[in-house]
This record gives sequence, C-alpha cells and structure tokens, in this order.
Amino acid sequence: ILIKGIMDNLDISPLGFLQWDDKIPPTLWSKRAEEIFGWTKEEATSEQIKWFTKVYEADLPWVSVMAAELLGGRIQKNQVQHRNYTRDFIIIWCEWFNSVKWDGHGKVLSILSLIQDVTDKKKAELELRSSENKYRLLFEESPLPMLMLEDPSRKIIAVNKTTVQKFGYTKAEFENMK
Repeated sequence: ILIKGIMDNLDISPLGFLQWDDKIPPTLWSKRAEEIFGWTKEEATSEQIKWFTKVYEADLPWVSVMAAELLGGRIQKNQVQHRNYTRDFIIIWCEWFNSVKWDGHGKVLSILSLIQDVTDKKKAELELRSSENKYRLLFEESPLPMLMLEDPSRKIIAVNKTTVQKFGYTKAEFENMK
C-alpha cells in the first residue's frame, strides 16, 4: 500500500521518475516518464529496450562514464543534462537527478532518477545565444562609431573597432574613461 501511494504521488509530479540498478532497464517507471519518453511502463521495464541506444550518440561517451561512476560506487549522486531519443525518435534535452543506494558492501541496490524535459529551455538558451552573437557582430562590425554605457554611472563598458580607429584610443583606454 505504501509503495502504491508513493507511486500515485510520483505520477502527479512534474518530474519523471524511474528506478534502475546494475542491469540498466528501469525497475520502476512513472506516468510522467511515460509522457516524457513515450514508452509505457511495461515497455520501459522490459529487457527489450537497449537503454544506451536511447541516449543521443554525441552524448553517449560521457553519459556512459557518468553511469559507470554511479554503478561503480565512485559517486553517490549527480545532476546532468543530455539529449535522449523518445519512442518516436525525437531528440529531447533532459535534466537527470540521480541518486544511488548501496548495500553494506558497496553493491548497488538501486539508482533513483528524477527527469525533467528541458528541451524548451535549451531551445530558448540557444536562440538567446544566437541573438547575442548577431548583436555582438552587428555592434563590432558597424561602420559607425558605437559605444555602450553602463547606467547609472555612464561608464563606457564597450566600444566597437570603428570607434577605436576614429578616435585613436584603445578599447582599454575607452573602458577606463568616465
């Protein structure tokens, strides 16, 4: 009854929940994990799915190292972000919170993983980085002299190369002006 109550509460969590051990396939799989990845509990906990093939290929080498550290008893918990494939072969970004439980002899009893789909957050970060790069390029390469001021002190925090060429000061000299 206690386990069922815990699983019912985990099923309403915004985080996916799974439990696994040294045999890799999950022994527990929450409803939210099913929503994130697309596999039913029965599919996810079967031996049919090769879980390391569900990690995006470019991320697999370091994800394998992190899993080995958890399974080998070198770390008790970690938090990682990497890409995974869903059942429909869609690439998603997930943030994993992993914790290990050992027996008294250092053998892994279970690993608890909480998973959050952070795909939208990652896309927003990439779009912001792209926008910042475009702005930086536009600022630096502008044929017009440009400088950036820090408010409220009005200290110069950046100048473009046209400003440096036109006025004969270095970037460092400009940035030390008030």
